[in-house]
Amino acid sequence: MAEMLSGDWIIECLWSGLWTKRFIIERSLSSDGVYLLGTDPLRDWGPLDTARVLTTPPISVSGPSWFIRFEWDGGSVLGWQSDTSLIRSSAAYTLHDGLVVDLLSDNRSVVPPGPFSLYDSASLRCRSVNPQINPWHPFANPYDFTRPANVRRKDPSNNTNLQV
Repeated sequence: MAEMLSGDWIIECLWSGLWTKRFIIERSLSSDGVYLLGTDPLRDWGPLDTARVLTTPPISVSGPSWFIRFEWDGGSVLGWQSDTSLIRSSAAYTLHDGLVVDLLSDNRSVVPPGPFSLYDSASLRCRSVNPQINPWHPFANPYDFTRPANVRRKDPSNNTNLQV
């Protein structure tokens, strides 16, 4: 299953579990490709709470209409399998971040049951950088509420101006 986006976006990995996953970008103007996200616990074992994540730097993606999808590694027997569990876990618009969509891949239903099946999810954050959608991004307060140093105030006792 693929998620379709349009316009200019920044894609970054928030979390990748122990199983090897990758995401694929297709039909973009310049960022089509395969991006590896995690590692297989059988090849790189460590404590469950310190899962090693192969960090992919944020990727700039643009195009009139492009797709992103996940795949998981089924090992030498199955090879790379399409991940059908891709969901849009959240979408929000704030002045500080603009339009942000989080994508979650959680394929517990296809990973063999066992102690590792809980650690197979991956999450991507997609942030729109389209100025028509995010006209205030990056957000900066347009008003200055600081008082200049040479402001005068009235002395209530005799109605004269005092330097502050």
